[in-house]
Amino acid sequence: MHFFLWAIFIISGALNGWWHSSLTDSDNPSDFIKEAKKEIHSDFVGNIVMALVEDGVVYDEYLFSLDKSVNRNTAFQVASLSKWVTAWGIMSLVDQGKLNLDTPVNKYLTRWQLPKGKFNNNEVTVRLLLSHTAGLTDGLGYAGFSPGTPIQSIEASLTRASDASSSDKGEVKVGIKPGSEFMYSGGGFTLLQPSQTPCNDAKAGF
Repeated sequence: MHFFLWAIFIISGALNGWWHSSLTDSDNPSDFIKEAKKEIHSDFVGNIVMALVEDGVVYDEYLFSLDKSVNRNTAFQVASLSKWVTAWGIMSLVDQGKLNLDTPVNKYLTRWQLPKGKFNNNEVTVRLLLSHTAGLTDGLGYAGFSPGTPIQSIEASLTRASDASSSDKGEVKVGIKPGSEFMYSGGGFTLLQPSQTPCNDAKAGF
């Protein structure tokens, strides 16, 4: 009985956006843009550049700022918003047969490898990285770089991220047994970025 109630709760939350409500019940992109503008002007306190993509094409865009002017090329610190984009890219390559979810991620990398430790790095797969269950203990937490500050290369960031939040070590390594439990890893998604450029053989360009 408890399992049945729990299943209803999970399904209902997933279908209805948990505690978030939709801006509109309409499927019309124009209605979404209209309602989004209302929301921005009533509650928003910062800067925003919004693009609505419909069938792979930018349908409309909206720029708004309370202080500094913004344009479509303004750079934002988007944080974990980028994770679903990364996941979409990974799954697109899986659909094309160019990437295997259960292949050790090290087989797709050339310029950087997971550092050796007490656990088997070959158990760290693309699938586990996507679900934050790969055993990585970085906990990243990227605070971002201030304007004018040089940005690290991906390799340097994976070794030790200089923009790690103050509570994080910023070192991407396997600290618990892969697949044993959920542990948030921003570094795991950094590691997935170069995996999106696979070659026909086992090695990728990173």
